[in-house]
Amino acid sequence: MGFELSPRDRARLNGVHPDLVRVVDRAAETSDVEFTVLEGVRTTERQKQLVAKGASQTMNSRHIKAANGFGHAVDLAPLINGQVSWDWPLYHKLCPIVKDAAEQEGVAIEWGGDWKQFKDGPHWQLPWSKYPGKSMGYGLLDAEPRYQDEPIPDDFPYQVGTPRTATKSKINWSLGGIGTAAAGAGAAIWNNTGSVALICLTVILVLCIIIFREELKAIARERLG
Repeated sequence: MGFELSPRDRARLNGVHPDLVRVVDRAAETSDVEFTVLEGVRTTERQKQLVAKGASQTMNSRHIKAANGFGHAVDLAPLINGQVSWDWPLYHKLCPIVKDAAEQEGVAIEWGGDWKQFKDGPHWQLPWSKYPGKSMGYGLLDAEPRYQDEPIPDDFPYQVGTPRTATKSKINWSLGGIGTAAAGAGAAIWNNTGSVALICLTVILVLCIIIFREELKAIARERLG
């Protein structure tokens, strides 16, 4: 069980945060699924090209070096007979291996396959909350299904989502809820008089504000990955 990373894998880990490198090393030592490092650090210029081609959704990629001088993401792919495989079941098989390696090393980690809006099978990153330091960009989810050397087939384990559309939908849902509540409050005032109507209106509006605030928090968490 376990295997040694290739010289090319090692080269692609250059500039990646040491904590994440330790996780990849540990995963390779314990894994019964051989894998390769597709990409580690990515230059800003390359990221701009990917965004221009529509191959990436963000300039705020964790692959780009942050102020601390490190990249905070790697892309790993299983190998079958020495060839990269894009079959989703293999990524789900590799997932607990990498997560166990991270736990053994005491490193917090996030898998792109767990994301709600984008599911990016090869992508692993250190979380923003514990490793802050944005490179540059717009705060969208970091999910990039294009790599330097590997062709990307139609069955690539990455499900394209639309975070902006999802965000707009959630905001519209929240505003719709507030509008409905306001209409209900208006009806209460119309049918009632005095302090009872005022109390009803106050309670409804407070509840709407709380719900709207929680929705905004959820949206922010998704946008930061």
